[in-house]
Amino acid sequence: MTTTLPVGATAHTFDSAGTRCAAWHFAATSDELARPAGRPVAVLAHGFGGTKDSGLAPFATALAGAGIDALAFDFRGFGASAGEPRQRLRMRDQIADYRAAVSAAARLPGVDPERVVLWGVSMSGGHVLALAAEYSATRDATGGSRAGGTRGVAARLRGAGQAAAEPREAGGVATGPQVADTAAVGPRGQAVAAAQPRVAAVVSLTPLVDGPAAVRHAVRHGGPLASLRGAAGGVRAGIARLRGEPGLIPLVGAPGSGAALSLDGYERSYRALSGPTWQNGIDPAVLLTLPGYRPARRAADITVPVLMQIADFDRAAPPHAAAKAAFAARAEVRHYPCDHFDVWPGGDFHPAAVEHQLHFLRRHLG
Repeated sequence: MTTTLPVGATAHTFDSAGTRCAAWHFAATSDELARPAGRPVAVLAHGFGGTKDSGLAPFATALAGAGIDALAFDFRGFGASAGEPRQRLRMRDQIADYRAAVSAAARLPGVDPERVVLWGVSMSGGHVLALAAEYSATRDATGGSRAGGTRGVAARLRGAGQAAAEPREAGGVATGPQVADTAAVGPRGQAVAAAQPRVAAVVSLTPLVDGPAAVRHAVRHGGPLASLRGAAGGVRAGIARLRGEPGLIPLVGAPGSGAALSLDGYERSYRALSGPTWQNGIDPAVLLTLPGYRPARRAADITVPVLMQIADFDRAAPPHAAAKAAFAARAEVRHYPCDHFDVWPGGDFHPAAVEHQLHFLRRHLG
């Protein structure tokens, strides 16, 4: 499926474990953060079942206006990216796609590979914390950490030289000219080693950071009956898969519908953002893996600046769990008296959320 490119974007593709992932590159429209090595670049991905054409462009455009290139991408199996089965959300696979996107972003023309920003929202807001801990371990092992004090020392003792652990999973992951990601080449066409990307900052917006807390939060707000309906829908979808059918449940729906997200008002909010490639379906297996998803456990290992943006009345991503992770990561924290979707384009708190992101990034990338 194709979608019209947003103003200022170029269609881009990159490979992740043999799967083509689709992305939009928003080149910086300002030189305010440029250095001789190039401009900083942010890598953006959507949350639970989302696609890049469902509200990411306004965030990316704002970053580009501040002098930060932005690469917004779709996870495998979603949106314009390839990958089968469709609509299957596996945390391990999505984090691998993020790694591949970081490498692709670091090779964009005019970009400084040592000033990469990890930008995530909702579930991908948890992914970026796990990745930041992984890149922090690499940075410390090579002597590049800018963090001092006990946190930097502890991170080196725990993680130097080791690959970061993947989040645990129960049971076990456009129109316009296309630009494909390629290996770096020298002036005579010879292959040269690409610069190793380095994460300079993290933006985590209304993040889901603790699966067990999210399950308890969902029961508290939706009630046990809604949770049972969701489980029943998952069983029916599993039976459908055994018959060779897609076996999906609705991603969003009205209260009592058995959708993965069925809190009052959430269907309206999600559909208001949804773009042409978004599909209202999700493999229910993700609901079984959610209790094993705990990126907050790695927060203390992060040695780069983190901005944590918390919606205090968030009914989807537990705000108390995000606050605990922010404390462990020594993050800068911004609070908004709103629900999960109110920081998105069209929401009352979207302008403030963007303003705070730009203020944070200008300080740490300038």
